[in-house]
Parts: sequence; C-alpha cells; structure tokens
Amino acid sequence: MHGPLRLSLFPALKFRRYLLLFPLALWSLRLSAQTIQDCDGAVPVCSLNYFQNVLTPGYGAVQELLTPLIASNNTCLAAGEQNSTWYRLNVTAGGDLQFSISPNTLTDDYDWAVYDITNTGCAGVQNGTAPQLVCNYSVFPGNTGLSPLGTGNSAAPLDPNFCLPLTVQTNGVYALVVNNSSLSPDGYAINFSGTANLLDNNIPLPVSIAHQPCDQVDTLVLSLSDYVDCSTVAPDGSDFTFTGGGYYGFVLGAVPVNCSASGFTNSVKVVLSQTIQNNGAYVLSVNNGTDGNTMLDLCGNATPVGSTVNFIVTNVPEVELGPDTSICDGEVLTLDAGNPGLHHSWSDGSTGQTHDVRSVPATAYVMVDRDGCYARDSVHVGSACSVFVPNAFSPNGDGLNDVFWFISSHVKDAAVSVYNRWGSRVFYSETEKQPWDGTDGWDLRYPTGLYVYLIRGTYRSGKTFEQTGTVLLIR
Repeated sequence: MHGPLRLSLFPALKFRRYLLLFPLALWSLRLSAQTIQDCDGAVPVCSLNYFQNVLTPGYGAVQELLTPLIASNNTCLAAGEQNSTWYRLNVTAGGDLQFSISPNTLTDDYDWAVYDITNTGCAGVQNGTAPQLVCNYSVFPGNTGLSPLGTGNSAAPLDPNFCLPLTVQTNGVYALVVNNSSLSPDGYAINFSGTANLLDNNIPLPVSIAHQPCDQVDTLVLSLSDYVDCSTVAPDGSDFTFTGGGYYGFVLGAVPVNCSASGFTNSVKVVLSQTIQNNGAYVLSVNNGTDGNTMLDLCGNATPVGSTVNFIVTNVPEVELGPDTSICDGEVLTLDAGNPGLHHSWSDGSTGQTHDVRSVPATAYVMVDRDGCYARDSVHVGSACSVFVPNAFSPNGDGLNDVFWFISSHVKDAAVSVYNRWGSRVFYSETEKQPWDGTDGWDLRYPTGLYVYLIRGTYRSGKTFEQTGTVLLIR
C-alpha cells in the first residue's frame, strides 16, 4: 500500500515545481553574461569526479531550454532550466559515456540532459539545432545518470532514474545540464566513467583581435579558443608583447572580460601604453607573465609561450608635412597634407587639403579624419631672410675664394658697393655675374686690406633690405 502512495506523491511534487520553482527562476538576477548556469560558461570536465556543493538558483543569463520561438527545445525537461549547472565534455577518444549523479541528501531529486554541440556550439541548445541525445526527468529522488542497468535514452517523470550509456564520438563536444529540482542546498557529486576519454585537453590559443571601425585604439580585445582561469591573466599585462607597424609603446595591463561566476573567460582586454597611430601589420605574442605562467584553462592547459595573433591596421590616414623649415618675411609657404577627399582641420581653422603660411615664426598643425581615424602632424616655420657675406677673399687665381659676392636664396635683386678705408668707392655691381675680383676692373689691383661693403636689395617677397660690413682682401 505504501508503494502506490509513494508513486502518486512524487508526480505531484514534480508538477508542482512548475508553480513553486519557475518564479524563482524569474526572480534570480543575471549578474554575469557567462556563468556555470550558461552553456557558454559550462564547467569543463577536467576530472572524473566533480562536487557541486553550492546552490545555483534559477538559471544563467538566458533560459536556454525554453525560448519564445522554440517552446521546449525538444527536451524532456518540460520546466526548462531549474537551478541549473552546465558541464562541457570534450571527447578525445570515442566510446560509451557513463556517469552517476549522487545527491548529498538522498531524498533530493536531480534531472539532467545531454546535448551534442559539436557542430552548433551552445547556440544550438537555444535554437533547437543541437541534438538532445539523452534526457532524464524522473521524479524519483536519489542517484541518477547513465548506466548499463538503465533504460532507454529518455525518462519521463515516472520512468527510472538511470538511462542507458551514451555513445560519444572522438573530437565530439557535448553539454550536460543538471537541474536541482529540489532546490536543495546540499549539493551533489558527479562521477564520470565508461570507455570514452572525455577529459578537457584543449589548449587555449589566441584566435583573433576584435576590429573596431577605427583601429586607432589603446585597448585590444583578444579572443581565445578556450576559456581560461581569470586569475592566471597577469594584471600588469606581462603575458603579452605587442609589436609591429611602427608601434613604440608597450603593454600596460590586461583585464579578463566578463569573468563568470566560476572564474573563467575566453576574452581578454590587452591595454597598450599608447594608441596605434600607423597602418601596418602588428603581432600580439604570448609570454610567461610575472606570475610565472601564461594563461591557463581550468584543466591546467597553458597557452604556449610564443603563440601569436596577427592584427592589421589599414584605415589610419598618413600625413607628412615635412621637416621644420624657414621662410623669409613676406614669403608664402604652401603645406600639403595629402589625403584628398578626407576632412582636414588646420590650426587656423581652415579645412582644405593645403594651407598657406604667410607670417613667421609659426607652427602649423593639421588633423586628418577618415571615418573617425585620425592622423596628425605639425611643422614649425621660422624666419630666415638671411644674406651670407664672406669676411675675406684671396684673388690669386687658385680657383678658391677668388671673388667677393654675397650668397642668399631669398634675394631677388641687389646692388653691391665696396669702399676703401678713405671712403672712396672701389667697386659697384648689380649682378652676381660681375663679382669683385679685387681690381678696379682694369689693370689696378687693390692692395691687401680691410674694405667696407654695402648691399642694397629686394627680397623675393618684395621687401627691401640694406646690409653693411667689412671684408678682408688678401694678396
């Protein structure tokens, strides 16, 4: 008589869970984008024995077994995720999979399901494309799982607790969800067995760096092929080296992204000491950090030292105004920032590709914008209306310093007069084609001595000038 009463009692409890526990799932706040209550944050199976001694109420960021578009995801867990925990099994050698879930309190009821996510990833659980291979929704408390003594591959509320072993394939990836149907705080243990090798031996490798509309950034978001322990990412960034493309900075720090409740992530922000300024190919390399290791997954697999990911920047405009220079007062220097068709911003507010410098000294500055990617350059323009006049010459016919004349690239025209010490003019010319050779232009050779010159002229800008000084004639 007690048997029938027991059988009628547990189905009632199973169905009452719809009313008692589903509101708890709605109440549970989603504090992390990825937790052990999400397939994407599933606990990787690194050991044959696991102990879950903490109650995980509700579900993770998403109720993955019940969605508006797919009423039940073809699962026997009709109430969806209830106080769930996910496990990820990476099969390195195929065979049969067995496991036993043993509640710490034998009157507790646990349900579970196994999905093949080899080809679909965790998204397939939500959209219904990941096959559910086996599912157990038995109302009976106590041990449950996969066993040769089990029955079938799906258990309804009144079916036995154990299903038959599951055949899994080499390199297959499977997700196991365990529901704590009793809302028990006492937890459970899982023991995996069978002929399949399902320990997680995947090595976490750098896969890619997320590109932004403009790669002129100082933080790189690195994606990894596997989840790593957040505590193994060195905060000082010493796990990484960033080189290439004319980058002269260094890695300043590293921050794991959205570390789940179980403490792992597959994305890391690598913080650079300065923004990327140049187009080119860059390389992010993995090193042993100051913590003595590279990044480790929860199974202890290490990202290999020297593993790299390439990063190409092509969208940054390039600007070169040239070296600092000088012009004469009144002259105009035209600077060209190149990059036709892009937006230019000069220091005087003008927006054209070219810019005229008309007064000196001045520093001209330009910023060129290509869809939010900026390039900058500046040039200092000094005043240089110089006229060089030698202080001596020796008209001895040796081809060196035989004549007297000034040198300047800024003078348009000029007249040169030379006087002896008594004030008499001994030379006059308006062209460099007729410099002073130390004579009167005929047979008279002036003696060694100090002479006074006077230069009156006009710069190319139109401005006039006058310059005087002395020159030594050497015989």
